[in-house]
Amino acid sequence: MYTVANLIDQVIKEVEWKTFMYSVLIGAGVFITAGICVIHAILFSKRRVVTDEERAEGRIKFRKISVFLLLSVGFILSLDYLGYFIAVPLFLIVMFCWLRVRPWWKVILLSAAMLALVHFLFVDWAGMALPVGCLFADLG
Repeated sequence: MYTVANLIDQVIKEVEWKTFMYSVLIGAGVFITAGICVIHAILFSKRRVVTDEERAEGRIKFRKISVFLLLSVGFILSLDYLGYFIAVPLFLIVMFCWLRVRPWWKVILLSAAMLALVHFLFVDWAGMALPVGCLFADLG
């Protein structure tokens, strides 16, 4: 959803061709990969009798997926308000804590590394602006 909104924003702002194509390729890659995963799951799922134990395990998986989706939606909605540089580390730290990643220094290190990597790829290399958020819009 954010990729589509970003592409529309880039068309409106008439950004350079290299930046626009980079966004299209990344977005298309994500959508194609997700589509392949869904098709694979549909075509190769085995039909069999499910035991009570497997049903309970399925409920646990459903709960985990639901929490992940809710956290992801919260992250996407917070991007415009908090901005990328606050929302991403906050989302990653919450997600890692929910997944019980230990020790804490790994959580902080992975969040900082991911933030730095995405900043390099999008801002420095591709020349794209990441959402600043309305909290810090006056600072920029």
